[in-house]
Amino acid sequence: MPRWHGLRLVAADAPNLRFGLRASTVANPASANQIAFGLFCPAPK
Repeated sequence: MPRWHGLRLVAADAPNLRFGLRASTVANPASANQIAFGLFCPAPK
């Protein structure tokens, strides 16, 4: 596995997601704007 200064190289992505709003019976519903965070190891297996 390729390393950079002894650390494994990974790629990160955090796109903004926008969900539609609808009526909710939950006291504190989530907002329509959310962030999805993901890590990806670009090195081959």
